[in-house]
Amino acid sequence: MPAPLESRAFTENEATQDEATRVAHALGGESAGRSGRMSMFRIVGLQILATAIVSLAAWPLGGSAAAVSALLGGAACFVPNGMFALRLALAGRRPQGTSAATFFVGEFVKVGSTIGLLALIAWTYRDVVWLALIVAVIAALKSYVTAFLWR
Repeated sequence: MPAPLESRAFTENEATQDEATRVAHALGGESAGRSGRMSMFRIVGLQILATAIVSLAAWPLGGSAAAVSALLGGAACFVPNGMFALRLALAGRRPQGTSAATFFVGEFVKVGSTIGLLALIAWTYRDVVWLALIVAVIAALKSYVTAFLWR
C-alpha cells in the first residue's frame, strides 16, 4: 500500500513571506533581501536626483519661484517614498518578516501623503509655478522607469 500523501497547508505568514520574496526579487534582482532594500533606497535617491535636475533647469527658465516649485513638487513625491522605503526596510528586519497588509497600508499612506503634500503646497506657497511643479512630480515618479532601465 502506498504511503499516504502528506498534506501541509501554508500558514498566512509563509504565504506572505513568499509574496514578499517575489516582490524583493522583482525590485532587487536575483539576490533579494538586503539588495532589495537597497534598490528601494536607490529609487528614492534617483527621485531626489531627478528633482534636483528639474529644479536646476527651472531656475534659469523661470526664476527662483520655478526652482522652488520644482523642489517642492519633487519633495512631495520623494519624502513619502523615502518614509515608505524606510518602513518596509524596518518591517523586513523583524523575525516574522513583513506582510502584504504592511505593504498595502504603507502604499495607501504614501499616496495619501503625496496628495496631501501637493495640496499643502498649493494652499501655502503663493508663487507656485505649476509647470515646474508638475514636471518635477512627473520626473520623480518616473524614476522607477530609470531605475528599471539602469538595472
